[in-house]
Amino acid sequence: MWLINDIGAGAIPVASDANYYCNVWMTSDDTTNHPDNNTQFYGDVFYNACQGIQVTSTAGTSSTTAATFKDVYIDSPANSNCTTYSSSDYPSTSYGLNWGAPFGANIEEMTITNTPSGGAGIHTGASTGTHTVYDTLLEGNATAMAGSTDPGHAYVDFYNNTANGVTLSGTDITSDPGLSTSNYGRGGYLFIPNTSPDYQIGDGDSDSDSDDAGAGILCELNSIGEHTSTPLWPWPNNSLIYAVSGNTLDVTANIWTTTSGLPSC
Repeated sequence: MWLINDIGAGAIPVASDANYYCNVWMTSDDTTNHPDNNTQFYGDVFYNACQGIQVTSTAGTSSTTAATFKDVYIDSPANSNCTTYSSSDYPSTSYGLNWGAPFGANIEEMTITNTPSGGAGIHTGASTGTHTVYDTLLEGNATAMAGSTDPGHAYVDFYNNTANGVTLSGTDITSDPGLSTSNYGRGGYLFIPNTSPDYQIGDGDSDSDSDDAGAGILCELNSIGEHTSTPLWPWPNNSLIYAVSGNTLDVTANIWTTTSGLPSC
């Protein structure tokens, strides 16, 4: 299963219940009809939820391809509604990516930011499987990486986190990524400027598509996680979505202050 160039936002409770308010929940209650053993996340944007991505059960069990997260942005800041109304986890913990399954994952070229106190940008369970965390920006989190065992990482920028949570490797850095958020708003998190210390920092993973430490979501990604030459912004069918929503939902404006002057694909 692929989730390619998707946006998830607004998973915030407004009344008390026991549901899990996260952008994506991966599990395998029905492994025959709805398997998720090699789900691929490419070029996705997740924000404004109590938690980013929750992974449980048998996710990641494929013998040939582990679940992959590539060029994905997650922003799950503290929200009082999460602690007030949801009785499922969020009163005490919130994670950008919570890998609870005891199997493998490839985590690369992600930007994860703003996870609140008690949580972590990336959290792994008791068994790390074959996790790898490469070419990733972890910025402004209460704890950058947490869990019972360090899953292993390389070419990661740990910047402005209250705690890093792990011992940094020789290829990791702790530098201001110089994102263009003052110009582009949230959209500034979706690409690494060529003046950034994270730009082509190194190739911690095996793909040849990008060496940036952080997500690159300016252009559409294909089914193998490579960038195409097709710009993603303004969002496809943005005008149609705006009209159908009664002129209330502007997907592009919700993320970008402006799209003028963006780097080309």
